[in-house]
Amino acid sequence: MDTKELIELVQQLERRVMALEEELGAVAEHIDEMEDAISELAEDMYGEDQEEDFDVECPGCGELIQIDLGTLQEGSVECPGCDETLEFEFGCDCDDCAGEGCK
Repeated sequence: MDTKELIELVQQLERRVMALEEELGAVAEHIDEMEDAISELAEDMYGEDQEEDFDVECPGCGELIQIDLGTLQEGSVECPGCDETLEFEFGCDCDDCAGEGCK
């Protein structure tokens, strides 16, 4: 193989590598878009936003307390205004769990 053929071969390889890099970039962009769509779909389906806070009014003193989903799911929180314990229960009225609450 002479120098001219070797240079031509290297140039062909360079073009192929560049084309593969462009394809890989497009694939990565498509994957990012799919991940975003899946996240949005999951949020729509399950209605859960882990960053969402809820306002709860204390029945003892009337103070509005902001609590997050995790605290709400724990079942109780102490009011910072009057130290009363606020309790939360989650029930269900579906036929599958007979009122014991779906999990």
